[in-house]
Amino acid sequence: MDTYDIEMALEDDYDISDSEFYDSDNDPEFVLNNNHNETDSVTETMISFSDVSLNFTWEDYDVENHKIFQFTGNEGIQTHTVNIHSTAIDIFKLFFNDGLVNLIVRETNVYANQVLQSTRISRNCRLNNWADNNSQEIQVFFGIFIWMGLNVRPALSDYWSNDPLYKNDFISHLMTRNRFELLMRMLHFNDNQIPNPNDKLVKIRPLLTLLKNNIQSVYSVREKMVIDEKLTKSKITVTSFRREVCKSLLGIETQTRLPPIKPVIHILQPRTGGGTSDRKQCVLCYENLTKLKKLSRDEARKRVKKVKTFCSGCPKKPTMCFECHIAKHK
Repeated sequence: MDTYDIEMALEDDYDISDSEFYDSDNDPEFVLNNNHNETDSVTETMISFSDVSLNFTWEDYDVENHKIFQFTGNEGIQTHTVNIHSTAIDIFKLFFNDGLVNLIVRETNVYANQVLQSTRISRNCRLNNWADNNSQEIQVFFGIFIWMGLNVRPALSDYWSNDPLYKNDFISHLMTRNRFELLMRMLHFNDNQIPNPNDKLVKIRPLLTLLKNNIQSVYSVREKMVIDEKLTKSKITVTSFRREVCKSLLGIETQTRLPPIKPVIHILQPRTGGGTSDRKQCVLCYENLTKLKKLSRDEARKRVKKVKTFCSGCPKKPTMCFECHIAKHK
């Protein structure tokens, strides 16, 4: 705009075309053409809203001529293995079948071997204890996951805790905490060495494909569906369904009683052989000096008791003095 245009713009009877204020930089479809005048090319692409009619007339919908599409789907259950006598685990294994379990077993073992070959592992690392899993162990693994949802605890370690408030000998008998955490560390559903940057779900794509195929092979939706609360006469609930599946996966239904627990007898015994130089530090004395009295390790080694006795009932048979043995197992 020049000086004349600015002066005319202040007059009430002057109308400025919208095209002169059109911002071509904000138009993603605008392409500069050197063969034509820029203002003319932009003006040709603009639409004047004054040419568009905004007058609408409401009309009643013609229900009689409404087109109805015929439902042609094969609705309902698509398998003959389900009947009124089917249990919760029978229903569960229609979706979580052997093919899906074998996928998890295979890919978990593949990933574990990749980690072991590509990672420098220290001598005391728990990865040294890795052993390939199998279908039975994977089912127990997921059974424990379901059980954790029914018995919520503050931390994962509490499920294997010896605290009387949390202690559960049955789960620790099925799988140790270290093994459970190893399986969690290695759990995989696809091979990491087959990347697919275009698929954001590549890590679980095989699992989703199998689940989708299993669901479609078991049930086809009906013409009329109501997604609401339970409307059937069945008395089973989601919680009771999970409980029955958990029992089946963990083998509780066939095991009426827990395995007998042998009583542990803690006896302080002397180590045979050796002389005075074979005396070792009392484990509990050392812990008390470093943790309770906050002494340094060097100072604790100077003041700790050195004995030749150990507790035969404790794991790893730790060296222990008489006073600490009485205090711990009184």
